[in-house]
Amino acid sequence: LASCRCERRILCRCIISYRDAFSFKVYIIGSFASIKQRMKKKKFNTSNDKKIQAMAFYSLCSSSMLFLNKLAASRLDLYPGALVVVQILVSTSILVSLRLCGIISVNWEWKKIRLFTIYICGFIASIYSSAAALKRSNVETFIVFRACTPLVVSCLDYIFLGRCIPSIRSILALVGTAVAAAAYAVNDAQFVVEGAQGYSWCFSYVAAVSFEMTFGKHLTSNLHLSIWESSLFTNILALPTLTVLAALRGELRGLDTKLMNLDLYQRTILTSSSFVAFGIGYSGWLCRSLVSATTYTLLGVVNKLATVLLAVLFLDRHASAYGLLALFACVVASSQYTQAPLRSDIAEAIVVAEKEKNTSSTSTASMIIDDKSCT
Repeated sequence: LASCRCERRILCRCIISYRDAFSFKVYIIGSFASIKQRMKKKKFNTSNDKKIQAMAFYSLCSSSMLFLNKLAASRLDLYPGALVVVQILVSTSILVSLRLCGIISVNWEWKKIRLFTIYICGFIASIYSSAAALKRSNVETFIVFRACTPLVVSCLDYIFLGRCIPSIRSILALVGTAVAAAAYAVNDAQFVVEGAQGYSWCFSYVAAVSFEMTFGKHLTSNLHLSIWESSLFTNILALPTLTVLAALRGELRGLDTKLMNLDLYQRTILTSSSFVAFGIGYSGWLCRSLVSATTYTLLGVVNKLATVLLAVLFLDRHASAYGLLALFACVVASSQYTQAPLRSDIAEAIVVAEKEKNTSSTSTASMIIDDKSCT
C-alpha cells in the first residue's frame, strides 16, 4: 500500500513538473511580447480614465479660448496684447486669492522659481515669434508649422526625457498630421511666407514651442509640483514681462478708458475669456503632468485643427471638398498616435520578467529534486 501511494505521488509530481515546464517555455517565448501588457498592469499614479478626462477638459478650454478670443477680437476695442494682459491678470488674481484664503498651498522655493523663469522665457518667445510670424504669413501657413512641432518634440522626448522611439504607427501618425495640414494650406488657402525673414520667424516659433513643451514636461516630472503651483508660477512670472512688452508696443494706451466704456455684452465676453484663461492654465498643466510632451503638443495641434474644421463647417468660412478631407485626415491621423513608454519602465518590466523567470525555474528544479528524493 505504501509503495502504491509513493508511485502515485511520483506520478502526480511528474505530471505537474511537465506541465510547469511547458508553461515555463510558453512564458519564455512570450515574455518580451508581454512587456507592454505588464506595464499596463503596473499601478501608476494616474489611470487612463483620468488622462482622458484631463485631455477632454483641456480640449474644451482650448477650443473655448480660441472661440472667445476670436469673438473678443471682433467685438472689443482692445489690442491683442492688452487682452492677454487682462486675462493673465484675472487668472493671477484668482490664484493669489485662493492662496490667501488657504484653499491652495504653494511652496515658494528659489529652485522652482529659477527653473520656471527659464520656462517663461520660452513661453514669451513662443508668443512673440508667433505674432511676428503671423505678420509675415497667413494663418494657414502658421498652422502648417504648428503641425510640425510634435515631430520635433518627439525627438526631444527621446533625447532629454527618457522616452522610447515612437512606434512606426505613431511616427506615421505624426507625419500624416503634418502632411494633411500642409495639404489643406496649399490647396485651400494662400500659402504665403514673405521672404527669408518670414521663414526665420516661423522656424523660431517651432523652436520656441518645442522648447516650451519639452522643458515644461521636465518641470512636472522632476520638481514634483502641484498643478496649482505650476499655474500660479506661470501666471505671476509671465504677467510683468507681457505687460512691459504690451506697453512698449503701445497696446496699453487708454486701456482703463476702454474698459470703463464696455457695455454688458462686451464685459461678458471679456469676463468669460478671462475665466477660461484661468481654466486653460490649470487644465494645461494637469494634462501635461499626465501625458508625454509629444502627446500634449499633438493635442494642442488637434484642438486648433478641429476648431478650423468647425469654422469651415458651421461658420461663413468656405473650403473645398479636398480641404475638408485634408482637415478630417489631420484629426484621423492624430488619433492613431500612441504615447511612447519611458525607457525606465521597459527596463523595470524586463527586470520583473527576469525575476519571474528565475522564480519559475527554481520552483521547477525543486520539484524535480523532490521527485528524485521520493524515488
